[in-house]
Amino acid sequence: MCGSGIENFNTLLTTITHRTENTTNSYDKNSKLFLYIKSWCHNSKGAAAKLVKEGFKELTLFDVEKKKYVCPEKWTDLEETEHVEELADAWFHKTVPQVFVNNSSTWSFLPGGNASVQKVTVGDMKKIEQAHGGEQQLKF
Repeated sequence: MCGSGIENFNTLLTTITHRTENTTNSYDKNSKLFLYIKSWCHNSKGAAAKLVKEGFKELTLFDVEKKKYVCPEKWTDLEETEHVEELADAWFHKTVPQVFVNNSSTWSFLPGGNASVQKVTVGDMKKIEQAHGGEQQLKF
């Protein structure tokens, strides 16, 4: 799982830039995830650990300060350089983690960062319910 392959990269960049929120609300554990992180940040570590624990196979982490990909399981820097400059240039948020999900070739922004990720449980193609004012569980 330690890799930086990003499917539909140009769509991801557009989603990052416009912060396109999820509209389908439907994901599964085979969905691809991309997170902007900072290696020293406990919220970034917590979000990545939760997604690894839940069994997401395609999880890409990008450290915005180091401009490097990070292995989610080992929390080590990767030497891969594909799209590094574009991802660094697209970053404009102040907080991390910023979570983006690709389901069926469509990237979307998952608001709430680590707080939303901590509510994730893996199911078989169950609906995700955004936590807007309530203690709802996010289901993948």
